[in-house]
Parts: sequence; structure tokens; C-alpha cells
Amino acid sequence: MTHEDRVRKAHEYETTAKELEELFDYEYHYDILLGIASHHNTPAWILDKLSQDESPFLRSVVAGNKFISEETADRLAKDTDSHVRSQLASCAGRKQLRRLYKDKEMCVRSSVAQNWNATEKMLEALLCDESEFVRACVAENPNATESIFRKLMEDSSKSVLKNLALNPSVPLDILVKLVGRDCFIQHVEFKKLTKKRRKEIERDVRYSYSLPRIAIDAETPEDVLQILSEKSDKYVLNALVFNPNVPAEILLKLAFHDDHVVRTLATEKLKILTR
Repeated sequence: MTHEDRVRKAHEYETTAKELEELFDYEYHYDILLGIASHHNTPAWILDKLSQDESPFLRSVVAGNKFISEETADRLAKDTDSHVRSQLASCAGRKQLRRLYKDKEMCVRSSVAQNWNATEKMLEALLCDESEFVRACVAENPNATESIFRKLMEDSSKSVLKNLALNPSVPLDILVKLVGRDCFIQHVEFKKLTKKRRKEIERDVRYSYSLPRIAIDAETPEDVLQILSEKSDKYVLNALVFNPNVPAEILLKLAFHDDHVVRTLATEKLKILTR
């Protein structure tokens, strides 16, 4: 087996633990070690040894391996290199996070903020972090509590509010309250209809006599309202806002429309619905 073959073998997903041990014993080469350090089948004793390598980058690769032992993780949590600690913080369990969330380096704290294993106590501390980037990372963590989301809502950072708006776990009423703030994002993703259903609805709407009349009709199905909300005709969109059964999700989307009138009407309707 050539050196190139051994490098390729070290990076192949199917390589077994025994084969990785043989590669480790045969040739202590950097390219091979990188594959071994990141491999899911690498024995714990090899990962532990690599975690003590003089190369910070190699140690950081080990830190990102979810199959390291508790002992190895504890050692890496005390590593002198911040990038190693940051890599560990992105996937570590709560035991190591208890040390890392107070780290002096911003890159480490931000990784803790994004980690789904971070506790409410850790996230509560990090949402008050002096670094805007760390707070923005807390805002995008789907496991953050509603209490944390509401506190982040008062943050003045555009990055924090953008991540908060895109977080799938944030309650709709929080998004509604952010509408109209200058620093709020200008786009929110919504569920897309299937191509087949979209074509059917567009066909029905295309041959309708009056789109504004359909948009304001309380009997118009919600899926048709979704299609109408994508129209560029401001008269249709204004009528849509006045539909008594228009969903809050559509109003939220229209609150970011380019047309000032559409945007204002949708914002005012949202305020009424959330009183």
C-alpha cells in the first residue's frame, strides 16, 4: 500500500477500528493523522493520544470528534489554544460546557451559545455577553427558552434580532412585536406549497374575475390566500390585509413588503390582532 493509499484509507468512512490502529502504528504522518483524528471508528486511546499532539490544529480536529472519551474531553477543555476549546465547545456535553461558557475567549463562548446541550443557566449568562456575536449565537439556539427569547427581543443588535427571527423555536407573538423595528430583518421564510398544489391554485386564480375580491373574501381558503400574498399587485395585497381570516403568518410577511401602504396596513393589522 502506497502512502497515498494510506491517506485515502484514513479518510474513508468504511475504514474499521482495526485498520485505523494499523495505520496509526505504521506511519505517523500528518495527513493520515487528520483522517484518524476525525474518524468515527477511531479507538478512544488513539484519540486521547492525539489530543496531546503538539499541533493545535490536530488537537482541534480531535476536539470536534463526538466519540472522544470524557477524560479526553476534560483535557481538551483546558487546552491552551482557544480554537481547540472552541471546537470542543461546539459539540461538548454539559460537564465540559460548565467550564467553557465562562471562557475568556469570545470564539469559545460563541460555540457554547450554539451548542444544543447548553443549559438555561449558561444561555442566560451568555445573552448578557459583551460580544454581539455571542448574543447572536444564543439567539439562534433552538433550545433556548421562551424567557431567553423575550430578553433577546430587547437587544439593539441587528445580528441578534435577525437570528432571533430565523429561529424556528421563537413564538409568533415575539416576531409580531419586532415588526416595524428598523433593525429587524426584511425577510422571513414560510412553508412552501407543493409544486402540484401551487399550480392548481395559480390556475384557479388566473381565471378569476377579480383578485382583490377573492383576497378579501372571508370564504377564500388559506392556501389561496398564501398564493395571493405572493402577488405584486398592491391592490390585491391591501385587500388581503382586510380579509377577516387572513393568517398572522401572511400579515407578518406583508409587513416587510416594499410598498409603504401594504407594509403599514399589515403592521397595523398585526398590532390589532396581538392586543
